[in-house]
Amino acid sequence: MDSSTRKGRLELFLAKLTNGKPVEYYAQHIKNLSILARFQNKEINNILAICTGVENLALWADPDFFGNPHSGRNLLRLTIQMKRCFRSAPNFYHPCFANLTHLHLYDEEEDWSTYPGWETLSNLTHLAFACSGSPETTMQLMQRLPAVRYVALGHYYASRKYADATVNNCPHIRAAWGVRVVHLGEIPTHDWERGARGEGDFWDIVEQEVEGRLERSQLTSESACRVLIGSLRILA
Repeated sequence: MDSSTRKGRLELFLAKLTNGKPVEYYAQHIKNLSILARFQNKEINNILAICTGVENLALWADPDFFGNPHSGRNLLRLTIQMKRCFRSAPNFYHPCFANLTHLHLYDEEEDWSTYPGWETLSNLTHLAFACSGSPETTMQLMQRLPAVRYVALGHYYASRKYADATVNNCPHIRAAWGVRVVHLGEIPTHDWERGARGEGDFWDIVEQEVEGRLERSQLTSESACRVLIGSLRILA
């Protein structure tokens, strides 16, 4: 899609949002929103100012989103490149992070784990990132997130096709990163839209993989325990 086509769609969307209906209408009915192209900050800010009830937001643009303390109060899921949206150093102290359960960081540098305020994400159960540091750094970060259960490393790529991301289950990756970190193949950008429509997204794959790993680990531990008990009986 060329820039003129995207511009036309944006203007059409803004026209719909300013058709005379009260702002409460859009706060109540628009729960999923993605802005995947770079537009003028003023246009994006207008959209976000009207759609205040959004719960699932994907933001590839660079608006003054964090300059407003009232932005994103209802957010539960956020896909974002933090460094593009912060005027200064990225951090998680903005109120929009308070209720997040799913966070997908699309920051392209490895210093995302050092952003201040991770400990405030008390409701975060799902964390994905696009650029990895060391396994040790990620595990230390997970220890600061009291509710986190599922962690994924995956890169979006431009595609209009629906396709499932695949899991990289190489033994050395599993050994280094642990059972809760899932390495994915490329994720098509339309995966977000499919999830927003309730048709499933890469998080379903991550959840199934982690739960399967935990179940297999438990079975292995129980089996080893039975062997140990049997050996103790023989010795006795």
